[in-house]
This record gives sequence, C-alpha cells and structure tokens, in this order.
Amino acid sequence: MSKFEESKRDWFLTEAGYLENLEYFPRAMADPKLNDPINDLNEERFHRSGLSWDKCYNSVEYLILLYSAGEPVESLRAPADQVFAQFHRHKEMFPEWQMLYWEPDAYQYTLWLLGLAVLFNKPQEVVHIRSWVAQWTEERDQDDPLLSLLFARYGAPVGPSLDGLMFEKPYQHLFDAFTAPDKAQAQKSLTAYLKTWYRGMKDCYWHDRHKNTRHAVHFGYWSFEAGMATLLLDLDDSDYREMQFYPKDLVDYARIHGAGLPVERKPILVKTGQPAPHSGLYAAFDGLAPEVKRERGELLPMAEDLMDPKRPLRAFTWILRQRSDGGSVVA
Repeated sequence: MSKFEESKRDWFLTEAGYLENLEYFPRAMADPKLNDPINDLNEERFHRSGLSWDKCYNSVEYLILLYSAGEPVESLRAPADQVFAQFHRHKEMFPEWQMLYWEPDAYQYTLWLLGLAVLFNKPQEVVHIRSWVAQWTEERDQDDPLLSLLFARYGAPVGPSLDGLMFEKPYQHLFDAFTAPDKAQAQKSLTAYLKTWYRGMKDCYWHDRHKNTRHAVHFGYWSFEAGMATLLLDLDDSDYREMQFYPKDLVDYARIHGAGLPVERKPILVKTGQPAPHSGLYAAFDGLAPEVKRERGELLPMAEDLMDPKRPLRAFTWILRQRSDGGSVVA
C-alpha cells in the first residue's frame, strides 16, 4: 500500500486524482482568464458574478480535497481562511448575491460553511454566513428551522420558522440531535444522520462524482455539520467516529483548540440613523445593499435596496464587518 493510500481520509480519492486537482485548484483561482473579467466593468455583471462564484466554490473544494488526502489539519487553517476571504470578496463585489436555502446545493453549502466556521474556531463568521443566505421575503416569509436554530446560537437574526424542515430527508436526524432531550439521544440521532447522509445528498452537484472515470472531479465527501453538532452539543462521538463521512480528525483538532465553546460575544449591529461605534466597513445585515465605510460617530445611512427597485432607499440594520484599526468586530 502506498503512503498516499495509508494517509488519505476519503475512501474514494485516488492519488492520481488528488495530484491533478492539487495542481488545478491554485492555478484556476489565479488564472487571469478568470480574474480579469471579474474586475472588468465592461463585462456583463451576471457573467462576472458567475466567475467570481467559481472562485468561492473552488476554494471550498480545494480545502475539502486537502482534508480528504490526509493533510495535517493544522496546515488547513490557511486554506480555510481563504474560503471565507473569497466569500467576503464575492459578497462585497456582488451584494445582490445570496445562497437560496430552498435549493439543495445552497442548503448543504450553508451547512458546510457553518461547520467549517465552528470546526476552525471562527465563530465570528457565522453572522456573516447569515448575511449570505437568503432571508425571509414576502414570497418566503418563513425560515428553515434547522438553519434558524444554528444562526440563533450565534446571535444572528432569524424570522419565523417553517412548520417542518425545507429538506426533511436527510436533515431531520440532524435537527433531532440539536433538539434532543439529552446527549444520549442526540448521539443516536447523529448516528442515524450519518448512516443516511450520503444517500440523502443525491440532489447535490457533487454526489457520485467518485464514479466519474474520465475526469478527476471528486474532492471528498464529508459531513462537516455532523462534526459541528458534536462540538456544539459536547457529544461523545465513540459510536460514530469511524463512520465514513464523519470528519473525526478535524473534530479532534477542533476540541484540542477550544472550538465550539459557548458563544458569549455578539456581532456589532447598528441601525440606520445610529452612529458608527467604530471606523470601518459595514454590511447590510437584513437585506441587500452595497457595503458602506463609516468613521466612528458617523451615522449609518439609508441605502439602495438591491432587491426592490421600486423602493431604492430604505433603512437597514448594519453589521460591522471590518474595523479600520484591525480590532475585534464582536462585542
């Protein structure tokens, strides 16, 4: 057995496929053919946004690829930072962009991002993820209860919840873990979730990619949200830690480094008309609007509502995304 086969974490990943993608992802994300049109205002905005989104999901797939291949978890911190940097960049350039949680890929991407934020001890990213996910509208005036439960743990605003999950299969078991009366029942629910996880992902774009023998498109299958649940609920994962899609090495690393501890600090939210508590960049938290830069004491403005051209200016709740002095963006 080769060294790669001994160290890899994903059962289906081949060394040839790994090496091909290891070269591909960094090259693709740095390719001028991808980057130049993104910044070219003469290009169609829809095309620019699509290319920009390519960089986002490439960064996620690259991180998952490295974990799947057995790379040391400590070495993955920089690629994890890059994932969130790419999403921040994309949202700043295209504030109208949202992840539509009623679509299977977007729902799973939301859980992946939440899982990575918790496992890499980046709780401050959770409130930003909330701003990347479509919020309740007149057409969809209720939120998914599982996502609402997770966002609410970190102080992010949520709307009224649906009576049931947007995707009962396979996420009911995960929801049951978070709402279980005790840890023993939560552990049983997570075990059941992991047993049905891959089959339940059949509508996601990456499902069954390991069966593609013509192209190296498989980057790994992992339920990062199961690891997140284990941490947040402080569960004993003995019953399921050897299951195929459970990221046990990442969970172990996260525990050693204190990830998943109770959240005591909250994001800094400021309403239109209130003074900025810090100089820096503020993003709309309850809608879609261009980011604004404010000096300390300046009032947060009305802004263009990118989702409602009939009401071009309205009040927003703003979240402090980046401080000019490099200080903390949570209180």
